[in-house]
Amino acid sequence: PGSSDLGESVRVPEHGAMSAEPSKAGKVAQLAAITGLDMNRAGEALEAAGNDLQRAVNATFDASAAASASQEAGAAGARAPVSPGTRAADAAEARARAGAGAGAGE
Repeated sequence: PGSSDLGESVRVPEHGAMSAEPSKAGKVAQLAAITGLDMNRAGEALEAAGNDLQRAVNATFDASAAASASQEAGAAGARAPVSPGTRAADAAEARARAGAGAGAGE
């Protein structure tokens, strides 16, 4: 009746081991709680991740980090690396704005 008896009677599941898989609704609620998404967006993110909660969390935070980096780069006047097609679209939009601004000032 020492401390070794207690250690033998209490079993802690290994990391990631669970007795029952949470329901989809449970996973949506967990995803919403972890990421701050509303329930609809959390459900969409979970579905896009193949109902894999960890993948959905990672994808949500990866997308959030990319959006933050893009906003920071824009605020600093720098451009985040983008595809040539996106650069062309950005250049066309900038020309359109410059043309509209030039005409308004004349």
